[in-house]
Amino acid sequence: MIIIIGNSYFGPKVAHAINNLNLEKAIYLNTSELIYHKLKFLLLAPFSSVIYSISASIKLGGALKVALFFKKQLVQHFIGSDVTDAIADFKSNKHSSRLMESSRYFTEIDWVSREVEFNLPLTTEIVGLPIITESYFQVSHVNRKSENLTILCYIGRGKEQFYGIEKLIEVSRIARNVDFIVIGSICSEYHNCSPPNIRYLGWVDSPQELMMASDIYLRFTEHDGLPFSVIEALACSKFVIYNHVLPECNYAQTVEEVIEEIALLKLRIDNGQVNKCGRKYSISEYSTVPSSKKIYKKLRDI
Repeated sequence: MIIIIGNSYFGPKVAHAINNLNLEKAIYLNTSELIYHKLKFLLLAPFSSVIYSISASIKLGGALKVALFFKKQLVQHFIGSDVTDAIADFKSNKHSSRLMESSRYFTEIDWVSREVEFNLPLTTEIVGLPIITESYFQVSHVNRKSENLTILCYIGRGKEQFYGIEKLIEVSRIARNVDFIVIGSICSEYHNCSPPNIRYLGWVDSPQELMMASDIYLRFTEHDGLPFSVIEALACSKFVIYNHVLPECNYAQTVEEVIEEIALLKLRIDNGQVNKCGRKYSISEYSTVPSSKKIYKKLRDI
């Protein structure tokens, strides 16, 4: 039996996907929030083959301490801000050498592995998580209602600078013939300095509809794991401009590079092209069935 703990979004999805393989039972327990799950973990941990934490730590406590007490195989998966937390804990000498030596560590993408291995005495393995269910994938069609390109961008509320709002505003001032749609934050502090070709929608319940209606998805955060939104955009056959090197995305870090990539992609979009290769890549690497098979194989490869 595989016990999965940690992130409450990925945990149940991965457990369900592994169970569908009919190879070994997997169970997700939310040991950080639910007392019942903590008690269940204490009872089941001695009988588990692997304890898999989707969210990684180098501090010993809670369920991780229990896993070491029972001398269980422990696998931890870095998925985002846990990387910066671990680096801070290591610099503050708040880490457990025993935990670090006893754990196998996964990351989702190569640049996160490089960051972890540069800052921490750890060796990591790159293992993707099932971000997309098969029902999400759609073939995009060019059916534009305006001559202008439409670019979608996510800006997190309360973290506008981190998500690149100032760069986005600068890009929009140069690319006046492009419509920019921002979801996530309403960005009220930036309205006065924003040109009229930016629309701030705030939180939306159906981002996929906006994704399908856009031409390009743009993301340039200060620090990033592997974001759902980039994979979702690729799954919808959308072109993506991203400040990390990822297959089937257009790489750009500076404002000037973003403007250049927009111009290049406009030529392709005007010719009726969509990102078919991006769709194929997202299906093969990040849909439920192939991802769960890879995770299970890695978990049992001990």
